[in-house]
Amino acid sequence: MNPTRQVTNITRVVTPGGIELPKKYAARRTGKPGFNPPEPGRLRWFFAGVGGSGKSTFAASFPKACVLDFIDKMTCIPHWGKGTERFTLASWDNYKSLFEDLLADGESGKRYFDTIIFDLIEAVVSKVRSEKSDEFSEADLLSGRMPIKDLTRAYGQKGAGWDVVYQEIIPLFSQLYEAGYGIGVLSQLHPKYVGDGDNQRLTWKYGATPKIVEVVHSFADFSGLIQADTESKRVPVTKKVVRGGKTVLVQDTKVVEVTTHQLVLSQFDPKVNTRQPVQIVHPIIELPEKDGYKAFFDEYEASCEAKRARLAESGYKG
Repeated sequence: MNPTRQVTNITRVVTPGGIELPKKYAARRTGKPGFNPPEPGRLRWFFAGVGGSGKSTFAASFPKACVLDFIDKMTCIPHWGKGTERFTLASWDNYKSLFEDLLADGESGKRYFDTIIFDLIEAVVSKVRSEKSDEFSEADLLSGRMPIKDLTRAYGQKGAGWDVVYQEIIPLFSQLYEAGYGIGVLSQLHPKYVGDGDNQRLTWKYGATPKIVEVVHSFADFSGLIQADTESKRVPVTKKVVRGGKTVLVQDTKVVEVTTHQLVLSQFDPKVNTRQPVQIVHPIIELPEKDGYKAFFDEYEASCEAKRARLAESGYKG
């Protein structure tokens, strides 16, 4: 093979200069080079928060979403997106059967759902790890004859069992995304105190294992924190009072507790995320209870338009 010719062919494939590609390359390309961010519904996101911060409420707001409720805790959420369905299944094998149907729908181009949401990722790991944990011998595990079930104990403490768990879960994200779905992953944060005595400070850790967190972060387009903030506010009220034998309306005030929910997006932190399609102009997003997804999508689209405007000003014509 001529090395010069090989380099020339590679250059022709990737250069956005209007070159007419041979059919064997044109049929394989994934899109036009340039600034072409994904549609909001095709985003991959990984959001975490403490219990009660509004993670599941945010997930439920998406329209036409397949919400995988691995902890069966979404029974009290009043507002759901149109066409959204919740699935809490008995076993990992049942979920795998559901994934096969979702993949088949995607490959046929007849998807019923637009977004697949995993709530919570640590519960996914727990289900795969613990199911049928004592039914197979170590010899079965090491020979590869065992279905992906147990896992971590039979391999000892060297991490090989965890790798089996990850190999069962992690490819799902890419497979479902390639089948045309947007992907959402939720995780719970837990308080952790570090330091001694007066030097103690509060930090937060993911419920999922560090490797899962790292992999999902690298897969996601956006990572962030969902948080709730409660404050006391004095609001006006109208009261009925009796004066001189007559009932009259008077204006008064009372103190109420008001809770708001926010999505705080990570901004190009190399320890967290390095593949955002666009830098979000306003990374702290107020999440209304009924349609939190829309607030996220609207901010994303506005940020994409802002970048297109900046590129146009610089003379970009992609």
